Amino acid sequence: MKAETKVTLFNVLGSPFSNARVVECGKTLPWWSALICFILGVFLPIIPTMVSISNSYGSQFLTSNTYGYDVQLVGSTMDIYLNGYEFSIDDEHELSATKDGVKYSPSAEQDILPIFQYINSETSQVDFEVYYTIRSTRGSSTLDDLLDVVVAKTYISGTAIEGTTDDLDSINSNLTSEEETKTLYRPSFIIFYPSGVYTAIYKPTTTTLSTSGGGDWKHHEVTNSLLRDYLTVTVSETTYVPNVENQTTLMKTTAYIDGAFDNWKQSFNLSYLTSKDNTLLYSTLIFEAIYIGLTFFMGLMIFLLTRGKKNYYRYLSFFTCQKINAWSCFCPGLLAMILGFILPNYAVMFFIILLGLRTMWLSMRQLRPQY
Repeated sequence: MKAETKVTLFNVLGSPFSNARVVECGKTLPWWSALICFILGVFLPIIPTMVSISNSYGSQFLTSNTYGYDVQLVGSTMDIYLNGYEFSIDDEHELSATKDGVKYSPSAEQDILPIFQYINSETSQVDFEVYYTIRSTRGSSTLDDLLDVVVAKTYISGTAIEGTTDDLDSINSNLTSEEETKTLYRPSFIIFYPSGVYTAIYKPTTTTLSTSGGGDWKHHEVTNSLLRDYLTVTVSETTYVPNVENQTTLMKTTAYIDGAFDNWKQSFNLSYLTSKDNTLLYSTLIFEAIYIGLTFFMGLMIFLLTRGKKNYYRYLSFFTCQKINAWSCFCPGLLAMILGFILPNYAVMFFIILLGLRTMWLSMRQLRPQY
């Protein structure tokens, strides 16, 4: 091996932990080698975030305590199906509803009312509500508008009290002496609307939101029987679809409820795909832009810090300083990736901190003025 090749190899292998080797690589090696280090340095830190987002799924919000949500959701789906409702998803991935085979189009006044309420047989409280609206979030109306209407209803032992999300204190102050002994709460609910679905789970007998989820219909298959698909479950090689005769039996069968709830989970996973893809794309682009901008800024700092009259490296050009910085960013990027997998909640911050420390270390130890 030639002596020059040995020196180059020694500089490259030593650059992750040696400031002197970083400077030599930036000064002597071609620009494309610095570009490779730069690309690796700014790309490696984003990998933990990309993996974390890719491993997320739409039914993840159901992994915590759901307070009987599975029974409420399956039972409500079964009841509205047996009451003649059915949902369809067309080629444009828009949801529509039928009632007894006729297109169901609630008026502007009716579309804020639930099409079904799940009543707790023990407490006589409304534990769950199903909404269908013809409003579309693709138009002027947004999902927030729909939620404002739904959560404006507060209940006392099953009695709705009209209000808004921020006037609970006012509601409490106007309660009668009999009402004051009862608990103010909001039931969990699910909203079907043309471009998507949204569900919220509230802690029992409270107005505290426990968790929520939802998405759109873009990744669902075209179907004329969405509710039937949710309720079709195979148990011990026998396929069950609810009807009036077997409704009570099925709702007492744990295997059936779990199977129907799994169908719902898969639907939530599909509904979340569009949001996940957008989050993955925008998060990658945003943090890559931050990392690239920060790296160029650190190269500028190296250039400015070597401009002093007593600095031996004041002869380095701006381009060479950027090459030196590109070589120095590989090690922070690699360490940030490793730490990002260990502590994923702080993954996006590690590269910023480590690159700043490496640049400060490089400037103070290797590129400092000579007195």
